[in-house]
Amino acid sequence: MKSSELRAKNGDDLQKELNELLKAQFGLRMQHATQQLANNSQIRKVRRDIARVRTVMERENVWFGIDRSQRKRLAPDTEREWDTLYADLAQGRNAIQSDKRNALYRAMPEAWLESILRRDITKLDPGLIIAPIHAQFRTNQAHRAGSRPIDLLALREDGRLAVIELKVAEDLVLTLQGAEYWLRVESHRKQGNITRSRLFADREIADEPPLVYLVGPTLRFHRAFSTLAKCIRTEIEIYRFDINEDWRGGVRVMRRTRVNYSEVTGNGI
Repeated sequence: MKSSELRAKNGDDLQKELNELLKAQFGLRMQHATQQLANNSQIRKVRRDIARVRTVMERENVWFGIDRSQRKRLAPDTEREWDTLYADLAQGRNAIQSDKRNALYRAMPEAWLESILRRDITKLDPGLIIAPIHAQFRTNQAHRAGSRPIDLLALREDGRLAVIELKVAEDLVLTLQGAEYWLRVESHRKQGNITRSRLFADREIADEPPLVYLVGPTLRFHRAFSTLAKCIRTEIEIYRFDINEDWRGGVRVMRRTRVNYSEVTGNGI
């Protein structure tokens, strides 16, 4: 179906169209898994159709809700629910919330931290340009099982790329995750994909590997962080950013440290 035909549909019809495509996609994947699918191009076609419908839905309508799978379209009959959600968010999702157990206060903390930094990434590093900055950046490997998007991909004034990963709770594999993201971005940089796609408009991308910034509250780094970081080869330049525990009220960098040094023995990861 063409985009022009989709734009002629109302929100409810678009949702029905999307539901049908998602069902079709599930069926095709099952056929593929059981080697009963004769033409694999059908999966790609349905995937493109799903993306086209979702694009039109996002452009033509306002959707709201805490759970993405249960979002509702803003319409006269849902305005009261919208107003209620807005009031709940204004009360619960703010830095001065007295009830720290409030569900909205505790929900998706890394997304909250990301939104603060996106408004002014220079709070993390004054050398970073404010815009453009790419959140939840996906490489061409994003379709593979277990692959996750990069929290933030930014550019410094000196032209070096910065891969930024945010954690507000202990994560044993944070350093390994940062190294994996570095490999993805460096591969694209060497191939010239980032320049060709004009991710940062006309700004020049330096002919140097990206930096990796691992960001989290001071007391939320895993106790094995430093040990694992020293296992990463020094070619991957990784920095640890310790930020204040009360970051919801504003991010302050308490300490910035290079975590893998030249005295590391062996080749590393």
